[in-house]
Amino acid sequence: TTVGRQRVRILKETLFKYPPISLRLLVGMVVAIPDDPLQEIPHHIFSCPDPLLRSAFSAAQFVRENNLDVSKQETKRLLKPYTRFKRSGTLTAFNRHTLRLFEEDELMQRAKSLLIEKLGQLPCELPNDFTSFTYKFAGSLPFINEVLLSILRIDSPHQRLRFMMECLSNMSDLQCATCESVITNSKYIFSMSQEGPLTNYINPHGIVHDTLTVTDVLNTRLVGRPTSEYSWFPGYKWTTLYCGHCDQHLGWKFQASKLIPQLFFGLTRKSLRWQIQNSCDNI
Repeated sequence: TTVGRQRVRILKETLFKYPPISLRLLVGMVVAIPDDPLQEIPHHIFSCPDPLLRSAFSAAQFVRENNLDVSKQETKRLLKPYTRFKRSGTLTAFNRHTLRLFEEDELMQRAKSLLIEKLGQLPCELPNDFTSFTYKFAGSLPFINEVLLSILRIDSPHQRLRFMMECLSNMSDLQCATCESVITNSKYIFSMSQEGPLTNYINPHGIVHDTLTVTDVLNTRLVGRPTSEYSWFPGYKWTTLYCGHCDQHLGWKFQASKLIPQLFFGLTRKSLRWQIQNSCDNI
């Protein structure tokens, strides 16, 4: 399983070939792209009459992250400017609704609520660190490559998460990437792995499949007989799954007689595209 932790820009690619064993290895030279968590915070938020406001933010974050044993009286004194900031927004030119757009805890809670609304549950355990949260959020959903590239081009974690939330809120059916037939719906997505519903699996030929697990599919057909050979899920037999309209390979059906769930489907991310009701380019 792979987990995204850092954005990089590819500077150079080299393809190595070793004909005796048909090995093809792509090697690249990359440079890390740093995130800019303060990029989206308006400068005027810190241009206020109270000089303690910015230091209160830093102190509050330090106390919270290090679980310091601070008395209630000291905590109240320390966070007084921060409390006034959260209660109104009168120290800035922005109202409370605008300021909430930049609060990390608020954004993460809204993102979790949206996942539960769309998927019926949290697909996996999400980290508390805000930047790591945005990467895990992106890796838990089958965004098509064009959308993923748009996400990775955003330097601000706050803007990145808001962009993904807007896309997720407008998504409904998952379609065949070739003929756009409806294959499944977001309500059928569930997790068969601790990493979430979208996980990398490798077949015996070394091919990596980004596989989304769902409980039900439409407009598909099965080819071949069930087999347990090389199954990614011990105890389950698999059968190859194709689109019922264009014969595009979609993934596999997994079934077992003594396990729960007894039946589910693994769909490859590259074979799907998510139907978006409205454009998410305006975020």
